[in-house]
Amino acid sequence: MHPVNSPHHSWSFEDCRHITANGSNGAQHQDIQITLLQLQLEVYLIRDEVNGNLCELTDNLCRGMDELHCEVNDVRAGQLDMSHMINDLKNHFSYCSRRL
Repeated sequence: MHPVNSPHHSWSFEDCRHITANGSNGAQHQDIQITLLQLQLEVYLIRDEVNGNLCELTDNLCRGMDELHCEVNDVRAGQLDMSHMINDLKNHFSYCSRRL
């Protein structure tokens, strides 16, 4: 897991090496553990928010695609109606021209 850059947490793995090299005490280790737990919670919350946003975007995309499919179907139905009307007119005029 990569460290999260956050204005609330400026701890990094480099800091951990520096602390242990200087003979850290138990309080510093507890601070590091608390910071790591906070980071894990932040990552979980961010992941949860991203998943929620992804679901919302997916739903919006599906609705938009459904609307586009309906519009395409309406256009196709209109084209079919026009095609039938043109054929009817052709038949009508060819029948009329034969009668003359």
